[in-house]
Amino acid sequence: MTSSPQGFLSATEAMEDGRSRAFLDLLATRGKVTRPAAPTMAAAAPSAAPLAAVAADSTDYTAPSSADDMAGLARSLQSTLISYSTTQDALYIVVVDPAGRFSGARVKAGREKLRRMITLTQDASERLSIAPAGKSPPEDGIWQRLYVILTEPIVAFLPRKRGALLTIIPHGLLFRLPFCALRDRNGHYLVERYATYYVPVAAVLRFTEQNERRARERQSRFLLVSYGGPAALARCPDSRGSPTDAPAPLAGAKAEVEAIHSLLKSQTGMLLENQQASVSAVARAMQHSTMIHVASHGAFDESHPFASFLLLAPDRHSSSAAFRRGHLTAAEIFDLRIPADLVVLSACQTSAGKIAGDGVLGMTRAFFVAGAASVIATQWAVADKPSDWLMTRFYRNILQGMTKADALRSAQLSLIADLRSGRLTIKTPLGQLPIPENPRFWAGFVLEGNP
Repeated sequence: MTSSPQGFLSATEAMEDGRSRAFLDLLATRGKVTRPAAPTMAAAAPSAAPLAAVAADSTDYTAPSSADDMAGLARSLQSTLISYSTTQDALYIVVVDPAGRFSGARVKAGREKLRRMITLTQDASERLSIAPAGKSPPEDGIWQRLYVILTEPIVAFLPRKRGALLTIIPHGLLFRLPFCALRDRNGHYLVERYATYYVPVAAVLRFTEQNERRARERQSRFLLVSYGGPAALARCPDSRGSPTDAPAPLAGAKAEVEAIHSLLKSQTGMLLENQQASVSAVARAMQHSTMIHVASHGAFDESHPFASFLLLAPDRHSSSAAFRRGHLTAAEIFDLRIPADLVVLSACQTSAGKIAGDGVLGMTRAFFVAGAASVIATQWAVADKPSDWLMTRFYRNILQGMTKADALRSAQLSLIADLRSGRLTIKTPLGQLPIPENPRFWAGFVLEGNP
């Protein structure tokens, strides 16, 4: 464990310097994305030596947050900032508490070890099977093992107040991990102690705060989009980024959006379903909406991350090949101006993308550049049930005045309680079976951007 406060300051500024390059330049300039070729940014290649080597490989640069800036953010948000950095041999964790104090730890867990563990959580999420009553899948223990590495070394620096806010700044494959599902030695999930949200780099909060202020100066207007898609077109990726045919249209997309609409119907907004939800109609409506929810199929292309897309109704006569296929790509979203305080992408793996030193290149980055303040996206292929229950509870919490981070946490806690009690069941070939509390059923949705 690092003991020198000055060491924490130096490490923090070194990590921020690297991560702030391409990401903040893109946000600041809001430049056009070149098409049809997808833009690429080289992934970071941190060495096993000093943290100063952990940097994005980019020639573009925008001033990062200094240690003083990060302390100021922690104070203004009343949040504990936790910045992770992986090297070949070790994991470095820097903590900034709400009073602006720095501390942290060095853990003997290199990049390859973390990769194997995080891959196991992703592989487990694909199966989405229902275990017999009283039995837990064998991979459940991975959440405790990850807690021991990622949280236990810094637990003394974390707030004692239940429900306190944690700002997670991941690195590398940690972007693939929902920290809310980490489980301590007593069997308690991190979500039971804290509200969590994520940013790729601390300095991005300067932009998302501006986006939030602009959104709240506008008249509130929602956009709800539901498109299940025909089976022939529906493409959901696996955790390695390979598209695989979806077995059927999304039966729950319509029910999910209509349940949310019943909560919001007294407010101003628009509901687009099925063939109404064409790519061009959705893209137009997004530019006039302050709250956007899309329930659809999604796919990501790891080789060309800005070709990742949300599947919508095709525009058969569009001049755009992507629009004719029904693909609203990340590249198209980059070119929009979306004044949204909140975007929810209730589709397969919408937080996925190519991992670079400055974050994940994909759908969430596109919405931030387009002007969104916050994005809730998915870490894996989420099931119709109980995702629709989770989302309905989330919006009910928002309408009651909760912050986005608190609303998501409260919805997850409520869902966990229902799962533990056996109140939520699903029809299987063996009959109605209770859905287990396994994180793959409730932890897939994560909040990025402003809390």
